[in-house]
Amino acid sequence: MYRFIIILLMLLPQAVFAYNTPIIVLTTFSPNSLSTLIADYKAKHPNVNIKVLHRHEDAAARLLGDPTHDIDMVITTSIGLFELLQRSKTLITLPSVNDEFANEEVKATLQHFNNRVALLGYSRYGFMWNQRYLEKHNLDRPSSWESLTHPQYFQHIIMATPSRSTSSHYMVESILQQYGWQAGWKLLYQISGNLASVSMFNVTDQISRGLVGVAPVVDAFAFKTQKPFPFIGFSYQPNSPVLPAYMASIKNLHHSTQTVNFLQYLEAFQGNKSLHPKSQLDYRLPHKNEALEVSQRLDFSLINQRSDIVKKLFTHTIVHSLALHNKAWQLIHKVQTFSQLTAQQHQQLNQAITLATTPPISEQDVEAMINASERDAAKAQQNENDSHLWCLDMYERLNASITMTENIVMEYEVYNHG
Repeated sequence: MYRFIIILLMLLPQAVFAYNTPIIVLTTFSPNSLSTLIADYKAKHPNVNIKVLHRHEDAAARLLGDPTHDIDMVITTSIGLFELLQRSKTLITLPSVNDEFANEEVKATLQHFNNRVALLGYSRYGFMWNQRYLEKHNLDRPSSWESLTHPQYFQHIIMATPSRSTSSHYMVESILQQYGWQAGWKLLYQISGNLASVSMFNVTDQISRGLVGVAPVVDAFAFKTQKPFPFIGFSYQPNSPVLPAYMASIKNLHHSTQTVNFLQYLEAFQGNKSLHPKSQLDYRLPHKNEALEVSQRLDFSLINQRSDIVKKLFTHTIVHSLALHNKAWQLIHKVQTFSQLTAQQHQQLNQAITLATTPPISEQDVEAMINASERDAAKAQQNENDSHLWCLDMYERLNASITMTENIVMEYEVYNHG
């Protein structure tokens, strides 16, 4: 009897520790975007502690690759992170997965992970703006990606860098997949000419503080910002793809016993409209009687294949050359206002635009790089080294474009003003 009591006392601290171990959630979303869901759960389970860690996709992958990590749960739109966890065999099988609100693509994803990944909800992206800022600078509300290329938005736009933001990465990919590689980068480079900055962090704070006027963002971030700041506006980008957000429970050394319960609560909470008003949803699920309309279907397999290339190309040719993009497009827009350009000047203007909108690598180059990397790890490292040359290539193209338009401006002013 005494031996039994001693054993029980020895095991009791471990049981208490297991129960009180906090649920550590790793997400690629900003922590406050999950606050409504977490607050509702903690109100019903006050003894459960939940900690949220935000990491961008690449940093999250490195953290999950560490066998000593203490992550209990992952919430993200990145399929690549769940593929990583599946390969490491650390995904925990769930008692059940609800596919009531899943479209065919999401159902295929859930089946692929075989009850180890659940659907949290959906988000779409659009344009967020500060109405006070727009009125102060006499700017129109943005309506499409093309509208952001208008000269009125010069240095009034901010965007998150795809290397730090999964949602921004998907926005860039939606442009590339909708318009094609060449035309897609042309549009991105035109927009970059109007960017005030490319942010490493959440852009919604800078919009709400009036530091800049417009940003492409995911709806959940915009709705969260609108609650305390009614002067914040948001509209969906036409043909915006619906982005599913997934969640999974994973193995670690000190796994919280409450993780699966929390995950299933989120799944039920999001799907039951009677539990909460729609305006308070962080990631929205459609009503079961509503059709889940997908305007643009993203090829997530293609996204995963060329993820590193697209992120590096954006970083090297836009982030590192932003000042040159600004100058090049300011001059292009100025020349476009000139009347009576000569045939040669028209030709030079078109050439300047081509230089400022052509990516250093073609879609065929990307395919060759992917195929070579899959066959040879050394070639993958060579591709990594070569990516730094893209910055130099873009630098030379933009400088050549600037020189051409500066010459046109000088010739035009000399001819018209002596």
